[in-house]
Amino acid sequence: LRGVRINGDGTLFSGDRMNVGSGAYAKVALGAGPKIEVGSGSDVTVTREADSVQVSMASGNVASKGDGKSSVHLRLGSYEVTVPGNASGNVSYIGKDAFGVRVLTGSVSVRNAVTKQSFSVGKGSDRLFSLQSDVNQPFARLASTAPAAVPAGARFCAACGARIVTSDSETMAGGDETKLASSKPVSGGS
Repeated sequence: LRGVRINGDGTLFSGDRMNVGSGAYAKVALGAGPKIEVGSGSDVTVTREADSVQVSMASGNVASKGDGKSSVHLRLGSYEVTVPGNASGNVSYIGKDAFGVRVLTGSVSVRNAVTKQSFSVGKGSDRLFSLQSDVNQPFARLASTAPAAVPAGARFCAACGARIVTSDSETMAGGDETKLASSKPVSGGS
């Protein structure tokens, strides 16, 4: 906190920077307002503005639980995540180029200050945001578009990109399950 290592309680002033070490965490009670928990490896700056708390995140993970009144605003690059007083959840950097938002209660808004795009993430949901491009989507959708593992012995058709396999059956790119006549390697270009 403010460049000084602490192992117990400390006083956090508006504008203070917290760098939470490996294997540690910081629970922050913001007066009578909301509470935040800053995870291991996090680098954040906390400021108080009127009836809200601003947290600028450079790395790590911040969980927030509202007090029913005051909101918490988390800034990550050009994005601002607003956690209203009736919501709880967390925001985590994923590498240096993305971050995730997970909402436990209530609803959280995410706004890109550059593009002016806004997103809402509701109770029980999570969403991944890219700090480098316009790829912003729910974790499950992102995972479902990941390519499947290529089976051993599989080859690709140079003309159409379809997988050519040597097993008895395989689901092809079009979604049809096709029985192959032979388990021998398929020869030819397509």
